[in-house]
Amino acid sequence: MAQPYREQLPAQQLVRFSDYVQNPKAYIGQRTSLNGSIESSNKFNKHKQGSIILKIKLDTELSGAQADQPIHILIEGDNQDKDKCVTYIRNNNAVLNFECFILEKPQEIHWFMLISAQLQVKTESQFVTFSDYIANPEAHIKQETQFYGKIGDSQDYNPGKVSGKVFTILLDSRKSGEISIEPITVFVDDGNQQNMAEMIKNKRSEETFVFKCKIFKKPPNMHWFELLKVDHDRLNDGPEPPVPGPIKCKTIRMPILQTEPIKPLNDQEKRTFCHLTNKIMTNPVKADDGEYYNVVELTQYLLKHDNVLPTGIKQRNLTLHVDEEVQGEIIDAIQQFVRK
Repeated sequence: MAQPYREQLPAQQLVRFSDYVQNPKAYIGQRTSLNGSIESSNKFNKHKQGSIILKIKLDTELSGAQADQPIHILIEGDNQDKDKCVTYIRNNNAVLNFECFILEKPQEIHWFMLISAQLQVKTESQFVTFSDYIANPEAHIKQETQFYGKIGDSQDYNPGKVSGKVFTILLDSRKSGEISIEPITVFVDDGNQQNMAEMIKNKRSEETFVFKCKIFKKPPNMHWFELLKVDHDRLNDGPEPPVPGPIKCKTIRMPILQTEPIKPLNDQEKRTFCHLTNKIMTNPVKADDGEYYNVVELTQYLLKHDNVLPTGIKQRNLTLHVDEEVQGEIIDAIQQFVRK
């Protein structure tokens, strides 16, 4: 009669999960540690009465490596942490640390047997405000933040280890408490089904949402997050005032005003005032039509008009960089005006 798995295993040695995924066959019978949430479970009584198999959604940041195939953990019926694990099945917000024996790997899955499981307790220090993140993105990798905005376009993302979609977010700077010159991009894992459906459903809508995200290492020219949860914006400006009834009053005719023809802007004024809003720019960028725009207003306009500029020209370069020389000219002009 075959002996139980545990009795077949030799003396244990703890190995890093990143070492295991490089060569699973080299570490059979040894111990490793990985982190993740529990997606689902199945009974496995043919091994031992009361045994179950868990399918794990790996937390790659905490585990220190990615896995190219699904992770399955066998829990024997008499394991003291079995009930604890059952409590957290399908709870994506609960991340557990699993210490496991490494079993012989079948085709298409990674195969472990549980020794013990501990809930990863989150502390308040893991959450940072969006303004603190913008001030120093490198200092807050793996922490969480939230911001407000509208859901823009998306594209498939499948580098081989994970798969999902990447969405562009049109930031609401007022509600988020910070302006971002660079684009906001959010990765949504295919396994995050409920939030993925919400993002796809509301793509390009006019509604503002709040995005709770994990902070990834920032690439050049963009901000990079993983979506944890998307929710409808509950921060409104209060109830709308009641619509007044008809007001009886005398008919007042509008006076005819004498207006002077609008003078075209000179070259210096074109480098000071946004071509779209005619307001002084704080973060000027030069578009493909040769005109200057404030980056926030231009980004919003392009999103709504399929990347076509107000002049009718298609904007090909979507990586917008602030013209620091023009920005300096505007600041100098404002300072000179204030001193007068």
